[in-house]
Amino acid sequence: MNADDRQFTQRAIATSSVLGLLTPVLQERLLRSAQVIRCKGATLLCSAEEQPSQLYLVLHGQIELTARTADGEEMTISALGPGSWITWLGLFDNRPALHDIVAAPGSRIVAVPAKLIRDAAASVPECYPAIIAEIGGRFRALIQWVEQSALVGRDRRLAQLLLSLARSSGTGTNDVLLTRAKIARLMGCSRQTLHDALRSLEASGLIKLAYGRIAIVDQARLEQRA
Repeated sequence: MNADDRQFTQRAIATSSVLGLLTPVLQERLLRSAQVIRCKGATLLCSAEEQPSQLYLVLHGQIELTARTADGEEMTISALGPGSWITWLGLFDNRPALHDIVAAPGSRIVAVPAKLIRDAAASVPECYPAIIAEIGGRFRALIQWVEQSALVGRDRRLAQLLLSLARSSGTGTNDVLLTRAKIARLMGCSRQTLHDALRSLEASGLIKLAYGRIAIVDQARLEQRA
C-alpha cells in the first residue's frame, strides 16, 4: 500500500462510525492487515453464491451491487464511491450474499478480513449499536424506495431514487454514480422516458446532468418533489 492509500485508509478507519470506536492499537491492526485490490477491468469481489469474507473500502472508482436472476438477467441496485464501506451485514450473516459485489474498471479497493473486524468489535461492545445503525440506515432506505415504488407516480419515484442513490454513493458530493441505463432499469421505464424526466428536473434547477454522473444541486427542493 502506497503512502497516499495508507493515509486515506487510516483516515477512513478513524472517521468510521464503527471502526472509529476501536482503540488506536486495534485500528492500527486493521490498517496493517488491509490489502489494496487494483482493478484493471470490472472485478468480481464477491459473488451472490458466497459469504463475504472481507469488508471493502472504496479508495478510487466505485463498487456496484448487482442482483442476478436464475436465467442470468442483471440489475445494478446501488453504486458506492470513495470512502464507502461494503458490506457490514456480511460481517455477521453466515449466509451467501444476495448480490454480486463488483468493482468498476480502474477502481482501487481496500479489503480488510471480516474475521479481524469481528474479533475487534467483540472487544469493544460499543461497536455493535453502530453496526446496527449502518445496516438499519440502508434497510430504511430500501423500505422507503419500496413504498415510493408502490404508492407514488413516476416523477416522485425518480426524485426519491436519485436521493437514495446519492446518499449511498459515499462521494460526499451528492452525486449519483449509476449510469442512466441502469437507473432506467431500476425505474422500470425506457431510457427516453428517463431522459425526459431528468431533463425536467434539470430545467427546474434540482439536478445537473454530466457525463457518467448526476449531481443533486438543490437537495431540499428535490426532497419536496419526492
